[in-house]
Amino acid sequence: MEDATALAQGMREGSMVPVQVMRDHIERIRELDPRLCAVAHSLVDAALKASELVMQSLDGERLLACVPISLKGNLVLGGAPTLWGTRWSRDNVAAADGELARRVLAAGAIPVAKSSVPQALMLPETVNDGVPGRTLHPTHHDRTCGGSSGGEAVMVATAMAALGFGTDIGGSIRIPAAFCGIFGFKPTPGRAPLGTDVTRFATQEGIPTASGPLARTARDIELAM
Repeated sequence: MEDATALAQGMREGSMVPVQVMRDHIERIRELDPRLCAVAHSLVDAALKASELVMQSLDGERLLACVPISLKGNLVLGGAPTLWGTRWSRDNVAAADGELARRVLAAGAIPVAKSSVPQALMLPETVNDGVPGRTLHPTHHDRTCGGSSGGEAVMVATAMAALGFGTDIGGSIRIPAAFCGIFGFKPTPGRAPLGTDVTRFATQEGIPTASGPLARTARDIELAM
């Protein structure tokens, strides 16, 4: 599967068809995720419709035009639950996009999933209260994929998504990226603004969360930033 940079360029230039690119990624989700449990909330139906709608209106200035992406469960996306690896958070549906999602969508990306996280984002592995359960390493199913952005790392490593976006305080992007053999980048907190996204506990302001990308190539990290 091509990396996000090649996909975006191909779709802008017309050598790739957005709806076919989306179908390829959705097919991988349907094939692989029942075993790996990386998807906490599926967006594939909406993603397919969105890719069909943009086929006649691709904007060459949108750097992530029609690129299939995944968002970590705790990142706020309008109409989708903001997930913390707990059953109760499945009902916590956001009314509007958070700042990171707003910027990524404005760049033309299309989300295919909200990915799995450990309970309260507080583990270097990804296991939770059945939302969807334990996320497995993409190639060694008896090993952990890391955490807390473990679902993101698995989505990207297996090409279920071309790019992923996670959050990191003490390794939550970097640990699963390393475990899954991909690139993960923790920017300086605030460089990729979270806005009103719910990514921390009350009184946690002294230990700021950073949002950043996960990708299969270094150039995709640069593109995402």
